[in-house]
Amino acid sequence: MCVPIAEELLFRGVLQTGLNATIRTTIFKGRLRVGTLVAATIFGLTHAVAIFANHNVALTVGIVGSAFVFGLFGGYLYDRSNNLWLPLAVHVMGNLAGF
Repeated sequence: MCVPIAEELLFRGVLQTGLNATIRTTIFKGRLRVGTLVAATIFGLTHAVAIFANHNVALTVGIVGSAFVFGLFGGYLYDRSNNLWLPLAVHVMGNLAGF
C-alpha cells in the first residue's frame, strides 16, 4: 500500500507537476501535456528493474509498457482533476488486481 502512495506523490505530485510548470507545450489538440508524457515515460522505465526479478526480457518489456500506459492514464487523470487522490485510487486498485 505504501508503494502506490510513494509513486503517485513522486511521479504525479512532484515530477509531473514540476515538468508541466516548466514545459507548457501540449500535444493531441491540447489534450496531453508534454510534462505528463515525460513523467509517464520515466514511470514506465523505472519498472525495468523487473528484469532483475524475472530475468525475462519479453516480460520486462511488457511490464515497462503497461507501466507507461498506466502512468499516462494516471497523469491524464491528475491533469484533468488536479487531485492526486483519483490516480492514487486507480493505482491501488490496479495493484490489487495484479497489475
